[in-house]
Amino acid sequence: MAVLAEAISVIVRKDTIRDRFQGGWNAFISMIPNSSFCSDDHLARVGFLTPHEAKLFVNALEVKGLVHVRNEEAIDIAVVDQLHGFPYSVPWLEYAVMGQKEKMRVAMVWLAGTGLGELACPRGWKYEDSISKNTVFVPNEEIDKRLIFLRMEKDHEVYMDRETKKMILLPRTDLNTETKQSMTSRLHRVYVRAVELVNERDSFVQEDTASREKINQEIVRELLPRTEECITGRGADVWRVNLYHGYILNRLGRNEEAEPFLMKANRLHPNEGYICSEIATCYLDRNMGEEAMRYVKQVLKLQPEFAWAYISYAYCWILLGEKEKAQKALSRGLKLDPDDSRGNLIKDKFDAIWKEFNG
Repeated sequence: MAVLAEAISVIVRKDTIRDRFQGGWNAFISMIPNSSFCSDDHLARVGFLTPHEAKLFVNALEVKGLVHVRNEEAIDIAVVDQLHGFPYSVPWLEYAVMGQKEKMRVAMVWLAGTGLGELACPRGWKYEDSISKNTVFVPNEEIDKRLIFLRMEKDHEVYMDRETKKMILLPRTDLNTETKQSMTSRLHRVYVRAVELVNERDSFVQEDTASREKINQEIVRELLPRTEECITGRGADVWRVNLYHGYILNRLGRNEEAEPFLMKANRLHPNEGYICSEIATCYLDRNMGEEAMRYVKQVLKLQPEFAWAYISYAYCWILLGEKEKAQKALSRGLKLDPDDSRGNLIKDKFDAIWKEFNG
């Protein structure tokens, strides 16, 4: 038999797991972080989209007693690339790309000295939806720039590659075994998508409520559940998870719900300008000038040339009834960024805004 070697695969001999892995087979199975696992009579395989995620899993296996590489030769663990095969010597494995038709070719590995036989694939795997058919590899340093999170399906997360415009299906992560580093990386892609959708929503005029609400519903349906499942589990004490969840709630206008998560992010990671600016936004959206002022000042201390902070500073002074200070801060912000849409809106409607809060 053979096992699928799609994308980047981590391969371990089953007898090695039984003999040398702390806790044996059941402990190994409990560590698998996604739904890409498959095995034949001799090998166990777990797949990943990026080298970074594969490395994290290999590191976890080494902690449990296995050895990855010694003298440029794989000992207990082998990593195989769908396109390029092994990066080092693996005398106990054979690798090939095979298939009866050119359009149905897949990469596979099998234990050296055994027959090829039937190919073992993850449960529910279909060639039409597979990475084998839609081969896309993204370098670690380009992941956040290129992958756009789209939605969650039953067993997969669906992304689109900005460069190739192809859909990428990633095995859905097991939240019980996922590392916090992997969780943060995954949620950052969700956050980037949220920022894009918010910018798209805000490009519509306020009167176009249908278009704006359609985007809000997409955020609620596809993105908010991803942060919720982490914030209520192992990500509860990860500052970025709290920040991303708070950001999405903030942009949905659910500021009171966002506040405790943003405050927790700030406690876990103090003196971070972006967290402070998000807390300030949380208060400014509710016209709470005094509370917002504290965090705007902190942003200015950390980023003294940040136009957004001066424009928010101006809005705080409006709420606190300090007209001259508001005008001075607004002028400074627009000097730093003359095209800031929010700053220009306040400038154009300053008298009306001032009258709304100060009579």
